Amino acid sequence: MLFLKALLIGGVEEIGWRYTFQPILEEKINYVLATLVTLLAWGSWHFAYYYIDGTLAKLSLTGLASFYLGLLINSFILSALYRKTKSLWICVMTHALINTLAQVSLGGNRFLALACQVLIIILAILVSTTWFKPRVNDF
Repeated sequence: MLFLKALLIGGVEEIGWRYTFQPILEEKINYVLATLVTLLAWGSWHFAYYYIDGTLAKLSLTGLASFYLGLLINSFILSALYRKTKSLWICVMTHALINTLAQVSLGGNRFLALACQVLIIILAILVSTTWFKPRVNDF
């Protein structure tokens, strides 16, 4: 059930961020800078969403820093997956998996949260290197 919720709510964000916004940026600036600009926009969107939602008030400064560090990592994972595969679906599914594992590890178990992030990174690398041919000038 958590995955379905994450698929419908978080995964749909990828239409805006990885499918539309970042490719437009990459027409004008390099991949890394485009990913960082996308991160700033994505982070601002989450900040506004969680402020309105009321969740932001519940986060400590450490929790907020951890959240934005996760966004940084996830921004590069998702943008690399999209750049490599041109598959919006893979980004949507990966985003939903990230959100689902984040919900499962919310109980405060930092090791579980870190293990989930490492698992996602490994899966992203496997998917992008095994199932799809590399593109010229990826980076």
